[in-house]
Amino acid sequence: MTSTSTVINLAQNFGTTGLRDWISNNIVSVVLLLVAAGLIALASKGDMSKVMTTVAIVVVGLAIAGLAVGGDYVAISQWVIGLLRQG
Repeated sequence: MTSTSTVINLAQNFGTTGLRDWISNNIVSVVLLLVAAGLIALASKGDMSKVMTTVAIVVVGLAIAGLAVGGDYVAISQWVIGLLRQG
């Protein structure tokens, strides 16, 4: 049987910080690994146009995920521009 103070203490410490941290630390890596495996499978079939379309979609998805997690618009836009610029 839990006491009222224990329930109040648990309720005060309840939040989404742990889930948010886990997503930002793990989900992006797992998604990238799954996408990389799919791209390797498509590239082995010789379907390069589909591979390049998927890569472009993944880059856009990563930029949006970066905005959602970090919110640093300047750094993310510089990263996307750096992908398109040489040197």
